[in-house]
This record gives sequence, structure tokens and C-alpha cells, in this order.
Amino acid sequence: MAEKTAVPSANVFAKPSNLTEIEAAALGTSWLTAYSLLFDAAGVKPGDSVLIQGAGGGVSTAAIQLAQAAGLEVFVTSREADKRAKALKLGAHAAFEIGARLPSKVDAVIESVGAATWSHSMKSVRPGGTIAICGATTGDQPGAELTRLFFQDIRVQITFDAQHGSLDYQHRTQLFYGDLTQNVCQVVSCEFLTDPHQTAGPCGLWCA
Repeated sequence: MAEKTAVPSANVFAKPSNLTEIEAAALGTSWLTAYSLLFDAAGVKPGDSVLIQGAGGGVSTAAIQLAQAAGLEVFVTSREADKRAKALKLGAHAAFEIGARLPSKVDAVIESVGAATWSHSMKSVRPGGTIAICGATTGDQPGAELTRLFFQDIRVQITFDAQHGSLDYQHRTQLFYGDLTQNVCQVVSCEFLTDPHQTAGPCGLWCA
């Protein structure tokens, strides 16, 4: 961890005027990954539908807002009722428990949960649709369901991190940013993160 760092000038972009420095700090992590998943990996467009697995995390929170602003029909899942309620407030059209049957199959699934949701993702995407993956927090060894994968022509696209060409996404989507806000749960100091007595906090961060 560092409070200051040096980066190539090509990696520096103007801060959106409607965001604080703290809010803007989230752009290069959760928001940039969410943007890359939706618009680069999944290739969704206005009018498409998307399922975002695991509401409550940083990437899923950003993806809900970006998808809603882009004119998508947004479904989300979570095990926890309060996270489903928050997702609805952020712009999701419907929220379900993990594994629940959706009203209709979706054009794309944003998948970061892994083993606990993979089968549901496979069953929820339409034939010819895309599952865009950026992680596997519950395990990386689900059943592949290869028969469903190739008979329904499902495309699986991995996004480990955003492509360098996506770093200017805040400029290409300036239209969205009039109403979007960064949901920063907690801010901690570098010294705080190295405290050996820290305990798990409400956001999944480690806090005293």
C-alpha cells in the first residue's frame, strides 16, 4: 500500500468534475472493471438484458449503475435481502435469491462469484449469449456444463482487468455521470491497514 505513486503519463486522465478525489479513486478498480465486463467483454447495448451475480460487491455495485444508465434491463442476485434491496435502489429492475429462475433469459451475465453461481449463470443466459467473468470468490472449480455450453453456443469471456484502451471510459460515458455516484463504504488510512489487531468490517474490509 502507498499514499503516493508514480505512473506513466498515458495512464493519467482528468478527474470527472462531479466526483470527489475519494470517489474518483474507485474508477480505476471496480468501475473500470465493471465497464470492461459490460461493454467490452459482454458487448451489451441499450435494450439488452443482463444478470449481475452477487449484488453488494464493488464490481457488481458499479455494474448495476452503469447497466441501468446504459438502458439495459438489469437483474441481480444475492443471498442477503438487504443487499437485494440496495441493488433495487441503485437501479436494478429486479432482484432474486441466488439460483432463482428469472422472468426471461438474459443477453449477458456478469459473473464474479464462481462455483456458487456458475450453474445459475449457465441456465440464465440465452442461446448465443455471453457470460463475462472477472473472478471466482466462492471457488474456481464448478462443473463446466460443456454440453449446455456448446449446444447453446454460449460465449465465455474472461476479463482479468480492464484493457488499457478502456481507461478513458469516463469520457466516453460522460452522459452517464450526471446521475451516477460512487458508493464508497469506508475510507481507511495506510497505517490502519497494517494494524495487526484489525477485524472484519461491514464492507468486507478489515477495520478496527
